[in-house]
Amino acid sequence: MHCVLVAGGRPAENNPLYPLTQGAPKALLRVGGRTLIDHVLNALRGSQHIETIVIVGLNNYEGLSHSADLVFLPDQGGLMANGFAGLKWLDENQNGSDHILLCSSDIPAITTPIVDEFIKRCLPFEFEVYYSLVTRQDMENRFPDSQRTFIKLQDMEVAGGDMFIANPHLAQSNRQLLDDLAMGRKQAWKIAKIVGPKTLLKFFLRRLTVKDIEVVATNYINAPVRVIVFPYAEIAMDVDKPHHAELLDSDLL
Repeated sequence: MHCVLVAGGRPAENNPLYPLTQGAPKALLRVGGRTLIDHVLNALRGSQHIETIVIVGLNNYEGLSHSADLVFLPDQGGLMANGFAGLKWLDENQNGSDHILLCSSDIPAITTPIVDEFIKRCLPFEFEVYYSLVTRQDMENRFPDSQRTFIKLQDMEVAGGDMFIANPHLAQSNRQLLDDLAMGRKQAWKIAKIVGPKTLLKFFLRRLTVKDIEVVATNYINAPVRVIVFPYAEIAMDVDKPHHAELLDSDLL
């Protein structure tokens, strides 16, 4: 399968990461002796499942070496805009791709076995969208000082992952839904809001389940959606603040 690696974004002066990036792309922030995107690329390139990798948001001269498996597209101005640009390129240049892996460039703790395990759990791709969640327990066991934001469901608390799989054709026809899901990674109520007042009420009463999310999302796009509760916290351990960079710098050395 092919992969879209979203790497756009330069932290502005009011962003907590600006003192570390100083106007450079976030993806080129160094932790553990390498840039964020180098760590992620290393994990993706080692996967037995990954073929072409489309990097959206960086130029090939911005600290990376061009190679046969990398395609560079310019920054489109936002997380999902970059993701859709990558999907569009693959649709136009790599015909026959039924499912694409989308991944953020700021989850440097992922490894090739983690990438392969996530894809394995989605096989044989009977669903059109696979969205990832990590429980508070798994996150805090792996990264005790992560200070992540968690969604409170009925039977667990979860954080949204930065890796998911989608049918590119379905993604294009349901762009607003995927936009909302992506933005809702950090603000859980946005995910509940897109599926109506009943679901929103269940969310506020802490009665919302993973199955509820799957059912209403499936109905919303008229195609099957699967939520993967993934045990490897690395896919949700992104770098949003300086203490995340410090934590991962120590973890990856």
